[in-house]
Amino acid sequence: MKKVFKMSCALGLLGILGACKMGNHKKDFIPGMYVSHARGEFALASDTLVISVGAGDNAFVIDRRTGYQRMTDGKLGKQEWGRETWAGVFDPGSGLVREIRKGRLIRFVPDSAYLLIGRRLYRKVY
Repeated sequence: MKKVFKMSCALGLLGILGACKMGNHKKDFIPGMYVSHARGEFALASDTLVISVGAGDNAFVIDRRTGYQRMTDGKLGKQEWGRETWAGVFDPGSGLVREIRKGRLIRFVPDSAYLLIGRRLYRKVY
């Protein structure tokens, strides 16, 4: 009976350590540069997210740079630029980063090197 108890404790501990390691793998993947391109009926847009480690254990700073061109009668207008800085917090349980101001959820897929914000996919370039 003691042998079974010790074995269950050991397996439980390995499971906990494995879960922590998986969370760290995802957290370690997060910093970097991600790009997305979109074309719609009225505009052509390119987004770049630069994510860096923030101040705190699970904090991240997300710098979003957007370039877009409005389309009128199928013709592209002049290039316009926008920039935002977001603060985000990584949740080790879910593996998501929650952007603080608007509550956006950012999902990371390390094995395929991309992230998702809603339905928008950003590829990791470094």
